[in-house]
Amino acid sequence: MQYEDKQIEVKNDDNKNEWNTEHLAICLLEEHLARANRVKNLVIEMGRICADIPDELEKKLRLKVIEKFGGKKGDLSRAVEEAVKEWLAKEK
Repeated sequence: MQYEDKQIEVKNDDNKNEWNTEHLAICLLEEHLARANRVKNLVIEMGRICADIPDELEKKLRLKVIEKFGGKKGDLSRAVEEAVKEWLAKEK
């Protein structure tokens, strides 16, 4: 991946150009990560898996996630990751 220095501007209701700080922050973070990747050979990847499961199983999973982790953002992903790791370890 290659990132270029970019100026991101958006027009507000007054038709004045304004920095969109959210997009600017994302660009700066991406640039920082790209530099870190070049310098340290750091690999940052995140997989996404979509799977269909029965409604009852989903309800049980979500309730157990809330019970165990509290129901914060990312808890469902953490629970699925934990379950997959345990399943893979069991299969060895």
